[in-house]
Amino acid sequence: MTQIIKKNLKSIIFICLLVIFITSMYCIYRYFEYLSIAYMIEHFHAFKEKVSKSYFFYYLAFFSLYFFISVFALPVAALLCLLIGALFGFFPGILLASFASSLGALSCFFIARFLFRDFIEKKFKKSLKVINQGISKDGIFYLFFVRMTPIFPFFLINVLFSVTKIKPKSFYFVSQLGMLLGTSLFINAGTQLSKINTINDVLNKYIIISLVLIAIIPLLIKKFLDFLKRKKIYMTNKLYKKKLFAKKKIINGWIHIDSISSTKIITSKSFNSLTVDLQHGMLNFETCKDIIQIIAMHSIFPIVRVPSNEIGIINKCLDAGAMGIICPLINNKQDSIKFTNSCYYPLKGIRSFGPTIASIGDKKYFEKSNSEIFTGAMIETKESVVNLNEILENKNLDLVYIGPYDLSISYGVNPNKVFDTKEMINLYLHILKLAKLKKKKVAIHCSGADTASFFLKKGFDMVTVSTDLNLLSKAITEELEKLKL
Repeated sequence: MTQIIKKNLKSIIFICLLVIFITSMYCIYRYFEYLSIAYMIEHFHAFKEKVSKSYFFYYLAFFSLYFFISVFALPVAALLCLLIGALFGFFPGILLASFASSLGALSCFFIARFLFRDFIEKKFKKSLKVINQGISKDGIFYLFFVRMTPIFPFFLINVLFSVTKIKPKSFYFVSQLGMLLGTSLFINAGTQLSKINTINDVLNKYIIISLVLIAIIPLLIKKFLDFLKRKKIYMTNKLYKKKLFAKKKIINGWIHIDSISSTKIITSKSFNSLTVDLQHGMLNFETCKDIIQIIAMHSIFPIVRVPSNEIGIINKCLDAGAMGIICPLINNKQDSIKFTNSCYYPLKGIRSFGPTIASIGDKKYFEKSNSEIFTGAMIETKESVVNLNEILENKNLDLVYIGPYDLSISYGVNPNKVFDTKEMINLYLHILKLAKLKKKKVAIHCSGADTASFFLKKGFDMVTVSTDLNLLSKAITEELEKLKL
């Protein structure tokens, strides 16, 4: 019996919810005459007297009712919100309605994610594409914009966002904040019901003002935010080192193509960080500088892999706005110290002061930079593995980045077999183990999603899925292969 229930759990839950929804809609239809402003006005004083005698009981009852209505998006939420304002007053009413509606939205979010993920992804493919692009571009602010805009149905927002990558905690808090203004205006309109004696008094000046504000304020805020964005006063959505390192799995992209257009495409995707490759990438510093500025407009951490362990180019990349530097050919302790010294201002290092672009709009750049700059040393030779312990002793080094291709070549392994050779896999895991003992982050360059997933499961903190050139080549090859069928 238990096995049957587990196997059909989703169907059982769906049927139960459907029965509850149909019953609720029938009750609304059956007792519609009681669900009107006219009825509320006529019986307001009787309602108020009952509430005053058992305030906490009715407060909890209305909270539960509003939560239930929010979960199922029943078409009486606005009316109930007015009644809550009338019976409990402005501030208690906001507290009740805000938390009940937000918890109801979160419950709907979880139900949709658990029961209908596949259906929603298939049925609303185009809408989800727009939403995911919005999230990639504006982060949680996109949800805030949608919540503030009255043309988007409450229920539809809960359902569609349930299959995005947004975290439930973020969904809850942003939803509560985004709905707070509208809730406040409805509650305020409700407080005026106590001053209404007949239905003809409904359109008093206070209710008219509240209703007008409900309609126009979200639109005005959206217009204002759009204005700030156009003027580039709008925040750049910077992802700082502490927040980046707080992620359990860091997905890094790798830019080889010297194209602003392709950069705009890659920054619209769900990368946590992007590395501009000045060592093997087909781009120069000018293009690198422009790409960093594009990355900085998104919630993506900008990194540059410099061509060599040389203070001039390291400083130049940092001055251009790079928040992280990956340095090749770190073979020993001296290389490691030379590298990190170039990344930090005195007394932590020897970086020269001249944050030409990095400090624009950030008056505290100098004060923050030494704690915000990310340093990654590439482990890509046999010598670097032999000297790994002393490299890891560098307290200013944040991460070791395994370059599997050069590392495999130094061990006599064909670069086409870097992920197929047991000896090399064990070596990567050995580096991971030693670095973890020294409390360093560990990254590895991968050949695709399958390889990246494998190393994440093994405990790597950061994976580079592949380069943009390789991903483009794979996509083209796959599409052409389909045509041959």
